[in-house]
Amino acid sequence: MLVLGGRGYFGSRVVHVLGLCNDVEVGVASRRGDAPERVDLNDPSTFAVFDDFDVVVNCADTIGASPLPAARHVLEHGGVWMDMGAEAATAQQLLELEAVEPRGHVVVGVGIFPGMLTMLGKHVAELVGPCERIDLGVRLSTLSGAGPGNVRLMVEMLDQPGFDFHEGKRRERPALGPVTPLPYPETGLAPSSAITMPDTALVRRVTTAPSVATHLSVVPGWMRPGLALTQWLLDHAGPLRGLVLLMTRWSLLVMRAVLLRAIGTRVQLTAVANRGRPDETARGLDFDDGRDGNAVGVTAAVLLWRDVDPPPPGVYPAAALFGLDEALVRLTHAGLAPPPIVDPAGPD
Repeated sequence: MLVLGGRGYFGSRVVHVLGLCNDVEVGVASRRGDAPERVDLNDPSTFAVFDDFDVVVNCADTIGASPLPAARHVLEHGGVWMDMGAEAATAQQLLELEAVEPRGHVVVGVGIFPGMLTMLGKHVAELVGPCERIDLGVRLSTLSGAGPGNVRLMVEMLDQPGFDFHEGKRRERPALGPVTPLPYPETGLAPSSAITMPDTALVRRVTTAPSVATHLSVVPGWMRPGLALTQWLLDHAGPLRGLVLLMTRWSLLVMRAVLLRAIGTRVQLTAVANRGRPDETARGLDFDDGRDGNAVGVTAAVLLWRDVDPPPPGVYPAAALFGLDEALVRLTHAGLAPPPIVDPAGPD
């Protein structure tokens, strides 16, 4: 295994959890020259190191450095690239990667979201059968730690137009969309603002549901108007938009990457199939800590890949290869105690 960004906020936890598994040897790569392996995603001359590893997991900041050239290298030369990047546009570009004669595999959406959330969406779609709509929700506290890359991602999500899928067609909308009440484990219904995540496209790819949307519920609740205000300022700042972006980015960096860096956050995931219909079905996952949830999602993908016969070379969403039930069973066998699938509306 080679973990890119393995010294970062999320990558360091991925390295730790992977290191707990039997028969997994973990290497760490970074742009810095003092890292065990030096890889710069902006420098293709450093990609040859991938050939020495069975699997490469990208935990690096996808806003600061695009993973596309490195993923294409693996697709063309052989090996396995697993990407946990949470930027929707980049995930879509990874899904569209092509090679004339692919020799390797690119697996998109490993981690918690994307990753476990996409598997959860596929899970509820299979429970319902013919599924018309899937709503995915993430509930977490923004008063918690994050790395610089994660902060850049948050600002990017507010800066770019959003989208969802409605009746089989991609539909553009504002970055922060309407508020919808969704059920979360132990919490019940909580207001959730529409926001685009990679899981939007990934769930559309791995299910037949013609309508898919993703949502974010922030804790504490008074933070939601703050996000809406930031979105309003960005939409109306005109020539001052760049200044608003800079101020937002630096305030979040100081708060989350410095002052609150050691504070973890509980992450609750929900997936609702056919919301508002008689056959509405919801399932959820509840992670005590989001960093651990990311590491567990990556580890599940790695262990399942090791156990199965690989598909033909090409690009795959992780949820197209692995089911949620088998992922949780595999993690349990590895002694990692994943959370159970629950019905957020009540006892299953």
